Amino acid sequence: MQKNNLAIFYCGTNGAGKTTLRGFNKDTVQIVIDSDHIAMQLNPDNPRLADSQAGRKAIELFKFAIAHQISFSMESTLSGNSILQRMKKAKENGFYIRLNYVGVDDPDINVKRVKARVASGGHFIDETTIRNRYDISLQNLTKIVPLCDEVFIYDNSGEVPNLIFHLSENELMQWVDELPKWCAELLEELLTLGYTK
Repeated sequence: MQKNNLAIFYCGTNGAGKTTLRGFNKDTVQIVIDSDHIAMQLNPDNPRLADSQAGRKAIELFKFAIAHQISFSMESTLSGNSILQRMKKAKENGFYIRLNYVGVDDPDINVKRVKARVASGGHFIDETTIRNRYDISLQNLTKIVPLCDEVFIYDNSGEVPNLIFHLSENELMQWVDELPKWCAELLEELLTLGYTK
């Protein structure tokens, strides 16, 4: 049983279902860092105008949680270097790192979901950005996995997030018999990293 403060990261490309999964999990953390939600609070009429301000606020919250050793959760597309640095920083400061990664089999799914979200008043991300993030996010996943104490990998290509892998202490547990294509490719990389089934 882990006794350290928890740093829970929800990662995946836009439209993968990070917020949905976070809603299912109902983590017991004191701080939830969600820059989209912060932007919505800062400028309800046009949250995108508050993006950079929300990003700064999210960084402040992260620094506050680290400095005061407060358990927190945070969302990210895992497509930039800053999130990798934050995860390392949390680890260096003694936090127990739990990663929940949500992926889908095809970036077309991400694009369609973001379009549907925009139609119901959600925030817009352009298609090229989504498609670029899809590949980068998966590449960064294999970079960051060894740093995490525990990793849950979900496929959300269908109606609800489906747990595929659980990684802990170099052991990999597979929860389904038939793997989605992206998970089959990921499995090969995880075994190369030294995880054992």
